[in-house]
Amino acid sequence: MEAKAPYNFIPLNSKVITYDAPADFDKYQENKHSGYIMIDFITKTPFYIRGTADGEGKTCEFFAPGGIKKIPGSSIRGMVRTLVEIVSGGKFSFLEKDKRLYFRAVGESGSLGKYYRNLIKMSSVYAGVIKNKDNKYIICPSNKFYKIRGQFIEKSFVVKYNSTNIVVEEFGFKEDIYFKEPKKNNLVFEIRDSKHDNYIKGYLVASGNIIGKNIQWIVGVPDTKHYLLIRDKVIKLYKSDNNRKKEADLLKKLETHNRGVPCFYIKEGNEVRAFGHTPYFRIPYDCSIGEHVPCCLTDDNLTDMAESIFGKPQKWASRVFFEDAEICPNQKDVSLELALPKILSTPKPTSFQHYLEQTSDGDKKHWNNKDANIRGYKLFWHRKTPCKDNDKRQYGWSERTAIDECQKPSDEVHTLPIKPIKEGTKFKGRIRFENLSSVELGALLFVLDLPDESDKVYCHKLGLGKPLGLGSVKITPKLFIIDRKKRYSSLFDGGDIWALAEREYGISEYIDNFEKDMLDKMSPEDRGSASKLWNTSRLAILKMMLDWKKAENGGDDWLEKTRYMSIDNKEFKERAILQIQKPFIIVPLPNQ
Repeated sequence: MEAKAPYNFIPLNSKVITYDAPADFDKYQENKHSGYIMIDFITKTPFYIRGTADGEGKTCEFFAPGGIKKIPGSSIRGMVRTLVEIVSGGKFSFLEKDKRLYFRAVGESGSLGKYYRNLIKMSSVYAGVIKNKDNKYIICPSNKFYKIRGQFIEKSFVVKYNSTNIVVEEFGFKEDIYFKEPKKNNLVFEIRDSKHDNYIKGYLVASGNIIGKNIQWIVGVPDTKHYLLIRDKVIKLYKSDNNRKKEADLLKKLETHNRGVPCFYIKEGNEVRAFGHTPYFRIPYDCSIGEHVPCCLTDDNLTDMAESIFGKPQKWASRVFFEDAEICPNQKDVSLELALPKILSTPKPTSFQHYLEQTSDGDKKHWNNKDANIRGYKLFWHRKTPCKDNDKRQYGWSERTAIDECQKPSDEVHTLPIKPIKEGTKFKGRIRFENLSSVELGALLFVLDLPDESDKVYCHKLGLGKPLGLGSVKITPKLFIIDRKKRYSSLFDGGDIWALAEREYGISEYIDNFEKDMLDKMSPEDRGSASKLWNTSRLAILKMMLDWKKAENGGDDWLEKTRYMSIDNKEFKERAILQIQKPFIIVPLPNQ
């Protein structure tokens, strides 16, 4: 099976091309350039930047401070900086190096599943009650935990015994239940919600509602005389798991349950290694994210071109300044009709078959494999997706478009209905710069002025909804350089005209300077036999991802290849590897 995704990766460079830190900021330097780059934007797809909610909180407007639609300078800056970092052989530094991801691999068939099951096998899992003691988290161990059979009815787990129903909400627990200890199989058959002779007191614990799941758990009353201290590093790791459902967050539950919350845990010696709300809970990988990036690409002692230009916190300031791009005047009816966009959640790097380099043979490498590097920079393909309800709706970016249907569902995963602007809408912005060398200025222009080829159109991606096909824009830059010495020599330039001492320059010379400098400094591994920067192996992949023609001519075939895979259709079951070595081959549709 071939993996599909609306994104792919630009591989990491083999070494960092270093640059000197910028000189003092107290003067304009004669051998450097100051001025601005005017940028014309034209949207190739629907385009959306989140603004504020309307007065009733029912829709979210396009970003429009002062009533003027704009592309925030911060959005443009982020895009440009990432591209400069890629093309200039920069560091891969914008990541949480110490962060460790969590996993749960109950039904996994590969090495990760074997590792998880060996780690979590029932003889190694303990139960107890987590409490807060003197601002520290502790677990009071229980002697034992048991299984119990019941059924989920909507969002509640129901256990029936005689004429009594004992109900507990999913991801919740019910304290002060009483049960008869089973003689075999650890499966409880007799349970009550009040005291009874020869019955043991405990907690009924429910996981999430999974179809066909009818077994849940009972935790016995803990031994309060003894406890295990949970180290701060374990608590920090637990809090960092962004993919855990908040209903399953034991620390949040503890805020409203002073007597404690039942939990399950595994130990390392006499210390808690990890804990969760059911026996098959999520466990942190042994390796951090940073351990999957070569050390040379995260060395804070090195300075790359992106840091030199854009600044380095606590060291020096930026020499480029991005203004908001305003919508051009005299454009009418630029907004699309109200639409409820499809759900986009946070990235899922736990899909290691996508995010880590893989070999074609053997077991797939996961985050515990120290020899597996991160794939690189994640970018999104251009996609020309439909919006209105039609036969291509499965590829569209909206769930509903009719205004009377566009009410935000009563959940926490949908966003408010939005009104993107139409394709073909024009914006104009400006990037100011100070004291840039010809090579540094060339780097900015290189990533803004994408290649001009007769059979291809290269575009950037900005704004929200990029995986769904929003945010493709065509950028055209114009360069203006200011002669600072001439500017401050006189106030007027004849008559009553201000002496701005600025004029438009061609950009090819600066791009050529940057390209030559890069090719001279690149490692042989990164350069290969290329005589043009765009023909080097990494940038050839970047060029593929910026190619708008793939979206324009690819039709349904391209939309199918660049869609998210479905959990419902079990497309993730085999963990198909996302290939990045070769471009997708797109055959244009007839008459295109």
